[in-house]
Amino acid sequence: MTLQNLYDRIGSQLRICPRKGEDVVCVRVAGGTFGGQPVENIDHAGCGIDWDDGKFILYPEKELKRDE
Repeated sequence: MTLQNLYDRIGSQLRICPRKGEDVVCVRVAGGTFGGQPVENIDHAGCGIDWDDGKFILYPEKELKRDE
């Protein structure tokens, strides 16, 4: 997904239901099987620099670790 795709998706959702602008932004975390999706809230977001140039990064409130 590109930043433009994300922007378009957000705009589309807000045109359909403007009140959704108050929704909390979060990222899905693997592991849920019943009920609501396990998620972690996003603290902030921004464009990467140096080695991360060309990326738009979402920073969760709590650190997420990859299983290796």
